[in-house]
Parts: sequence; structure tokens; C-alpha cells
Amino acid sequence: MEKGLLPDFRKDQLGTLWLKGRLRVPLNKDIRDSIMTEDHCTKYSIHPGSTKMYQDLKKLFWWRRMKRDIAEFIARCDVCNRVKAEKTETRWFAETSRDPNVEIGEDHHGLHSRASPLSKGK
Repeated sequence: MEKGLLPDFRKDQLGTLWLKGRLRVPLNKDIRDSIMTEDHCTKYSIHPGSTKMYQDLKKLFWWRRMKRDIAEFIARCDVCNRVKAEKTETRWFAETSRDPNVEIGEDHHGLHSRASPLSKGK
């Protein structure tokens, strides 16, 4: 083991640091962003979520606070934020009633409600 390295790290003949078979990525935002962009934004990756992306990247790479960096990267992704907003927005509001005897239905003109015959006698 080379002096100054943690026990699990090894340095190859080119000077590249490895941790248990994974490339140690240097503390360089541009390099890390490039790796995350390649994994997340290519036309073949289909914008995976943070858990899937972390599982994919941790097989090949290692850097301190990797999981947090991936979550922050995805939180800044415009495409993911737009898709998330589309999935969570309400498409229509259903008409509701606390009266158990009121029937609620939908016809070709939209939503309507009418009291059932049971509630007319009250």
C-alpha cells in the first residue's frame, strides 16, 4: 500500500486511484457534473431518478457524498421537474357531498349531482 492512502484505495501504474474496483472521481465539480449528465441526460438513459442513477453510477465510480450530489443534480434537472409537475397537477375536480344519499355522476356535459329518491323524503 502506498504511503498516505487509506487501506481500501489502490493506485494503478498510471496513478489512478481505485476503491474496490470503482474509479475515484477527483474533487472537481465539472468532472462530476459531466459524469452525472452523461448518465442522466443522454437519449438512452431516459432521466432515471436519484436512486436508480446512484445504483448505476456506484458500480463504476466513487466520490465522497456521491448520493447527495446525485440527488441535488436531479433536483436541478428541468426535464425531471416538468415531468414531476405534470404528474402531480390535478386534471379535474370531482364534485363531492357529505350526504351519503346524493348520487354523483358524469355525463357528456360535465359533472352534475342530484339528490337520490331516498333523500327527497327528508
